Amino acid sequence: IQIEGENWTYISENFDMKGEYRRITRANPIDFLSMRMSVAADNRTLQLDNDARIRKILTDYDMMDCNPKKQPFTRCHVASMAESLKNGEFMTDEEGTQHRSFVGDTGWLAQTSDPNLAPYVTILGKYNSKPVKACIETRKYMLQYLKSQLGLCLSPNVDAAGGLRYTNDTDH
Repeated sequence: IQIEGENWTYISENFDMKGEYRRITRANPIDFLSMRMSVAADNRTLQLDNDARIRKILTDYDMMDCNPKKQPFTRCHVASMAESLKNGEFMTDEEGTQHRSFVGDTGWLAQTSDPNLAPYVTILGKYNSKPVKACIETRKYMLQYLKSQLGLCLSPNVDAAGGLRYTNDTDH
């Protein structure tokens, strides 16, 4: 197998010649598919965040300067979406495409760095086939929640030198 170009650059920067993954340090975090794995200031705690993806989503929806919310959305939003469906208040095709894209983006965040989003993404995703107008306000509220997640990370307390090994099996 011959590896060249961007793939070779990624491999050469992140693996030594034996195929061992390089050591993660504070000064040398790993960035992969918008997720960043780094070591905290105590040099013992691994951290996983997705700030880059959150910033991109907020920028795409022009919501970087929004006021943060403490939860993705409320029961009132759920009721509003159900009422909108009952009344036949559907989005345009363009709005529907934007809705499905947002569900995909937040689904990625739920799977990679914010498991609290999972039930909210599921509820919002129920409207993928027939997105309703009320989903727009729900999306806006979720974007405000995402703003509150900037700078936060998943971080188990571990001894980075104690032999803990992180693996990923992505061929499923």
